[in-house]
Amino acid sequence: FGVGDLYVLVKLMADSTALTIDRNELLDAKWMSPATIASLVVPPGVSLDGKVSQANGTMINNALTGNLILGTPLPSSRGPRPAMLYTAPPPSPSANL
Repeated sequence: FGVGDLYVLVKLMADSTALTIDRNELLDAKWMSPATIASLVVPPGVSLDGKVSQANGTMINNALTGNLILGTPLPSSRGPRPAMLYTAPPPSPSANL
């Protein structure tokens, strides 16, 4: 589309530590601690093979430690499972610079 990347990060809680990999989607997947992810962050210009860029490291850290988006279950007219409303907290006053 001729524009930069768009990232959507979601903080979820797993029901299990078991991973099922769809080989049509991913070559591999594994659980990693925040410390492990931080140890993989490399500066710009360094090969990303098996590493994490600084920008992605920042986004991952914010997803793990921040309260970026709140999911609120709402009654659904389509059955017993609730619909979800996702909202972001209001921006801080310093964000309007």
